[in-house]
Amino acid sequence: MRTVRALVGMLLSTSFLACDGSTPTEETEECRSYPLSFEENGTPFACELDQGANVTLTCASGLQLSSWQYSSLADFVREPNPPNRPRAVSRTTTGGALVGSFTQTLRSYEYDPQGRLLRRTRTSSGSLGSSLLDETLYTEWDASGRPTRGEIRSGVPSAPVLLTYDDAQRLVDTSTGERVSRDANGNLLSEIEVFGVDQAFRSERQYRTTATRSICLP
Repeated sequence: MRTVRALVGMLLSTSFLACDGSTPTEETEECRSYPLSFEENGTPFACELDQGANVTLTCASGLQLSSWQYSSLADFVREPNPPNRPRAVSRTTTGGALVGSFTQTLRSYEYDPQGRLLRRTRTSSGSLGSSLLDETLYTEWDASGRPTRGEIRSGVPSAPVLLTYDDAQRLVDTSTGERVSRDANGNLLSEIEVFGVDQAFRSERQYRTTATRSICLP
């Protein structure tokens, strides 16, 4: 009788596992859909992903270029979760109406061993040379490792920076006036960039992803 009861118990346990379709050892594949093309303020860009030593997503529209560089494919794939947690090591935008009139903006990111953003440095370069736009040092983070507080510097002046997150809408707002929103794949929907302590320069962009490709971690 005990043997029969034990067998019935094993069968019931197996049935429950089958119903919810998972086992303790089952693994979930990690994937991301990244843009093959998008529109930035109505201008179409075509993108390519280089999976070399430095994983780089490069998007081009004529003489305009935007690129994001990552230290690993894992950082690129995991970027959407949680929303707006920085993982890129640099982002570059280049624009200019004519060859030789380019202006390039480089955003460099530094992280601690836990992958939390410590520093963002933004520089501009062009035909007249390069200059520091601003530098932000982060000092506090939320439970997801995203920065919530820091200080922005531009030469001698400095000012405090506060960041707040709305994960339902995948938004991050910064006290300087910066704002970024993303889709569920971590791809940009809109952004407002504000440069310098005095917030003298402001850039607004709207994005519409028109084609994507999925990539998964091996």
